[in-house]
Amino acid sequence: MANYIVYLQWGERYTQQHIDRLFDQVNKNCSVPFEFMTMRQCHVGDDFNHLQYVQNQTYRGDGDPESSITEETQSILREDAGGMCHFRKFLMFRYDWDYFEDDDTILYLDLDSIILKDLAYFFELNNDKPWIARSYDMDENGMWQRLYRYRSCPYYNSSVLVWKPGQNRKIINEFKRSDIVYKNFYQYGMIDNWLHHRFGPWTYNDTNRNWFNTYPPDIVNTNDNKVLTDDTIIRSLAGMTQKEKDEILCLS
Repeated sequence: MANYIVYLQWGERYTQQHIDRLFDQVNKNCSVPFEFMTMRQCHVGDDFNHLQYVQNQTYRGDGDPESSITEETQSILREDAGGMCHFRKFLMFRYDWDYFEDDDTILYLDLDSIILKDLAYFFELNNDKPWIARSYDMDENGMWQRLYRYRSCPYYNSSVLVWKPGQNRKIINEFKRSDIVYKNFYQYGMIDNWLHHRFGPWTYNDTNRNWFNTYPPDIVNTNDNKVLTDDTIIRSLAGMTQKEKDEILCLS
């Protein structure tokens, strides 16, 4: 039984400096034994080539009158294979049973995560289901349920994931279905929206509903305007621009 802390590095958006910073934080804030490793293109093989083909067919390039994404995002898409950065996290689930033992625990962290307290918490969780962060900002009056029909509704936040090998096989299998893959880039735009719609509390599929456990409030801070509490273990910078992230991380 081993504990793995993994990250993804693709394209040029994140550098060795980001990796070194994350490892330094992990090393200072994890009281249980762990192995720190990357998941790269070599780990996902032909699946990457397939998704690369899909993005080439669906990516709306510069100057497309129907494209509503910002200039900064366009730059990221050009540098990082047309937006595949948002969906490559799924590929970790495809080969996890080849690289890990059944009783291992895998903790995924975005490279722009800020670790504030002991990561041992995540390795001590009940592993009956995989774990994901979520937003608690709109819980009142059933707002999340009312917004469910909109595909840009990030109830989930995939910046911090915990799972056992093979536990998310259903996710990668459903994502790879040809009738879904070609829609992802237009309909959902990012992994969190897709997970919310396909595996969230209000999904139409009974077997997929509530696929994840979610961390209690404040364990993973997912709102840059929210005050950190004594319970906060990780601060996620998801949703910020790269410039804003690097300024906070002192990597400008």
